[in-house]
Amino acid sequence: MFNDFIFHKSKIYSGLENEFLNCAKFVSSILNVKKFTRIQVFSSLEEAQNRVDINAGERIKVGNKTICIARNQKGFYALDDKCPHQGGSLAQGFCNNEGELICPWHHHGFNVQTGQGRGEYVDVYPLEITDEGVFVLLPQSSWNLFGDLF
Repeated sequence: MFNDFIFHKSKIYSGLENEFLNCAKFVSSILNVKKFTRIQVFSSLEEAQNRVDINAGERIKVGNKTICIARNQKGFYALDDKCPHQGGSLAQGFCNNEGELICPWHHHGFNVQTGQGRGEYVDVYPLEITDEGVFVLLPQSSWNLFGDLF
């Protein structure tokens, strides 16, 4: 039982806390209908390529959220800009060859596709690249019973 740990938002849950988290996720998945807001961050792919160098990031304010648009050899990714460890701007970091965005303050990497780091993670958001531009899809919760737990 004590070997069954799960990591979530920089917290470790085990035992009964793990059971509560599983129950909370199930109930939240039923009651919390997620919708996405499509927000344009670049007017074209060409603009994105001109503004974000390969293996770098660009900090963008989207509503009340600050995100990092990261670019590596494979493409563009959208992640939370704030590092959960010390609060550094991930856009000031760089992408390595392992597909990680490296924090400029403490040099820990976060996978650009999953947001997973070393025991911590950042939220990732889907990107759409169309003829009309580059869009980030941000989740909008109609009702969230468990607050910021997820």
